[in-house]
Amino acid sequence: MNTILRKQFLAHVGQTSPSPMLVEVARAEGSFFYTPEGKRYYDLVAGVSVSNVGHCNPAVVKAVQEQAARYMHVMVYGELVETPQVEYAARIASLLPAPLESVYFVNSGAEAVEGALKLAKRFTRRTEIVSMRRAYHGSTHGAMSMMGAPEGEEWKGAFRPLLPDVQAVEFNDFSELERITRRTACVLAEPVQVIQTPALPKKDEEDAAPARNDGKLVLDHPLTVADLGDGDRSAAGTVEPLAGAELLHHPSKGSLYLNFYYDLGECTPEEVQYLDLLTDILDELDTPEHTARELQTQRATWLGNSMACISFWTGRQEGSPCHAKLTWNMSLLERNLDKAIALGSEYLYKTCLTGPKAEEAFARVLSQQKLNMEQQFIRQGNQYAAVRAAAHYSVEYALSERCSGVTGYHFLCGLLEQADWAAMGKKLEAVREKVLNHAALTVSLHGSEEALAKLRALLPGSAFAAQGRTAAKPYTEVLTAPVNEAFIIDGGVNYDILTWPMERQADRRVLARIMSYEYLWHNIREVGGAYGTGMLTRAQTEGLYTYRDPHLTESYETFAKAPEVLAGREYTEKDLTEFIVGAVSEMDSPQKPNAEAKELDRRYFCGITDAMLAADRKALCSVTAETVRAQAADLADRMANATRVAFGSKDAVEAGKQLFDRIETL
Repeated sequence: MNTILRKQFLAHVGQTSPSPMLVEVARAEGSFFYTPEGKRYYDLVAGVSVSNVGHCNPAVVKAVQEQAARYMHVMVYGELVETPQVEYAARIASLLPAPLESVYFVNSGAEAVEGALKLAKRFTRRTEIVSMRRAYHGSTHGAMSMMGAPEGEEWKGAFRPLLPDVQAVEFNDFSELERITRRTACVLAEPVQVIQTPALPKKDEEDAAPARNDGKLVLDHPLTVADLGDGDRSAAGTVEPLAGAELLHHPSKGSLYLNFYYDLGECTPEEVQYLDLLTDILDELDTPEHTARELQTQRATWLGNSMACISFWTGRQEGSPCHAKLTWNMSLLERNLDKAIALGSEYLYKTCLTGPKAEEAFARVLSQQKLNMEQQFIRQGNQYAAVRAAAHYSVEYALSERCSGVTGYHFLCGLLEQADWAAMGKKLEAVREKVLNHAALTVSLHGSEEALAKLRALLPGSAFAAQGRTAAKPYTEVLTAPVNEAFIIDGGVNYDILTWPMERQADRRVLARIMSYEYLWHNIREVGGAYGTGMLTRAQTEGLYTYRDPHLTESYETFAKAPEVLAGREYTEKDLTEFIVGAVSEMDSPQKPNAEAKELDRRYFCGITDAMLAADRKALCSVTAETVRAQAADLADRMANATRVAFGSKDAVEAGKQLFDRIETL
């Protein structure tokens, strides 16, 4: 070995171990590297997986040389549009399950772990991290904190104090799962532990048959329709009048969830649009007592989460009414209930909607909202197209389209073009006065009896108290005649939607799963190359969609062939069991406590009872092969008169222009 080079290495290159290997590398090829003397070494580390396709792989060398001739590193990822990075991200996203679709690039595994920890804490607003004993996730400060104890002490002892609130549990000990609680932000685990003797996750029965067979998951005790039962019953709630409002209480332990629902049945469609803008702007506005930033700090300090939004649902009452609400949601500790009432009153009732600062905020927020919508048209055009198509058949979706769809986008553009911010402030003040002080109000508390007693004392003296409120009523607006539309967007991909009216039928969820996974998945995704596709059945509509689809006309042709294929297919008992269990599992999806609270509130407003849900479940479990074939055959007539809405590239839209009544560039 070159002794001068060795001395320079020891003097100037920081070593990661007390006894470095000190092998001088002259070149590397395939699975080997070579010293200057020609001695060959097997490289079992593969550059810590960087060279896992072999050293100097010709395809890699060629790609690196070509890219280096164009440009190398120019900026942190996520700022400039760099073709290799974007194509790589798209490829990764195509392999991920929904809704994962965005990739954050980092330089190392440790950096990826650091990013994951930060993301988990930010998203959950929790602090506890659970990791495994004998784990290894990297040598950065946060990753080192995940090594468990006491085995990792020789690695991390010199660097204490490390991250607080980290719990180490035993790998392969199922009883340790009880230590994962609602305080836990995330659990970090290696698929295979490698810091000591490699350890695989343990099976319940080590001599059991392999879990995978012929590419499908095989369970020892697969679920049957008989196992599905009637579903869980929701907790009984109570309703009482209080301070001019309706007080709904569901007993619960732990965190407290307090939701305010102002009825919008008396509002015009334009007034609801202004209210929706108001919910976007409130965070940027001052009150007489606090600046916007100070109020945000107060809310973050005393409330776990708080937000205002417009909510709307199609009810199960006669006539399928639309229930629309201005909603103010808070999660908090019971001891902070008085703070919640005070901060909520200030945020909703006292925010300054007129004056120079407010007008500056209007211009800033609306410009950002317009930009956000234009970006979302490109990233999630399937959602906008689906809502646009369903708006012809459902008041719920007509309202959604009016607030946050293409109609909402045009409304936003009109306000920006007029730039009459003083008039907008007066309009917002008028509609806020109408709704907050006169509309029917339901206050929903998910908390203890002690919290209920405290709320009974706090609410009458607050800004939320008001007598003479109008009675709640369904929101209505006139639906427009169906139109086949295409919207041209940037991005080079298409989102194709076909929607038709359909009365509520719970058992059609089985048909939707068969359509999605047995027909569309193969023909649209695997053969056609789209990132996603499926069939959705809702309260008043059904539809087919594609996501990030390279095709437009071809996908509509594929849609049209589906009824005949599904109607002519044989369905075994095993097939139906899988489809039924999958459909019922969607009814039993686990939810976070705050989402459970909002779901109970939705059921209250929509008149959904446990008996209705049990009947839906029974209908799903009663589906037969004859049911599916009959529903599939019926689809042909429904789809022939369905509405097409597509968001797509200029070339694809122009090639398929015969499919549409109107075309617009967004």
